[in-house]
Amino acid sequence: MVLSLVFVVGCSKDDENGGGSSVPDPEGTITVSIANNGKNMYIDGGNPIDAGYITIGNDNLWMSYDNNFRPDSRLIASIGEVNGLGAINKIPNSGFVRQIAVEPKCGYVISIGNSGDYARLYVVDWIVSTYDEIIGAKVKYQYPWNP
Repeated sequence: MVLSLVFVVGCSKDDENGGGSSVPDPEGTITVSIANNGKNMYIDGGNPIDAGYITIGNDNLWMSYDNNFRPDSRLIASIGEVNGLGAINKIPNSGFVRQIAVEPKCGYVISIGNSGDYARLYVVDWIVSTYDEIIGAKVKYQYPWNP
């Protein structure tokens, strides 16, 4: 009986996040590396560096030097730790913000302005330098996405 209780407790969080093992990537998944030098890094007297972002639809999602996602004109919400991009299967009712911490193994839903469109994004892992400094993240995303 104790053994079955451990099994039930151990699987409850996995079921919430799309199952206990890695979920396959859905058709249309895009995998990219994004540098953490976007939006807040400037050169040549104030000109922004053209790096550190990905274009989703007709807008940009930046990863700032302080390891936050900052959408240009979108809102983003974290859904917490998930087992891959395919495990992001619903739009959260709340939690949409203008910037949010980048966290490996976590999923995000991005609201695309007033259009009612959404994208889903999963952070695979950090990209680190030879000095063990975080210099970006490997991400997977899908747009357009209709849960």
